[in-house]
Amino acid sequence: MRSPSGRLGHNLSLHPNVKLTAVFDHAVRGWEGVHQAFQVREFEGEGLLLAAVNLPPGILAMSLPHRGAPARR
Repeated sequence: MRSPSGRLGHNLSLHPNVKLTAVFDHAVRGWEGVHQAFQVREFEGEGLLLAAVNLPPGILAMSLPHRGAPARR
């Protein structure tokens, strides 16, 4: 069934993302000081912009598979 306005799906913009986490031998505190971000624009002509940012610990914790004592370690 079509939308009566005929506009269903027009102007649709999605912001899909993928998270990658790593463990380092030294402290990484990217949320302190000046924000650092990196972008890859090689695929911009295809509608893709890849960007890397540092997340604060609370937000990052939601992405990790560990809970409780294993997360503290």
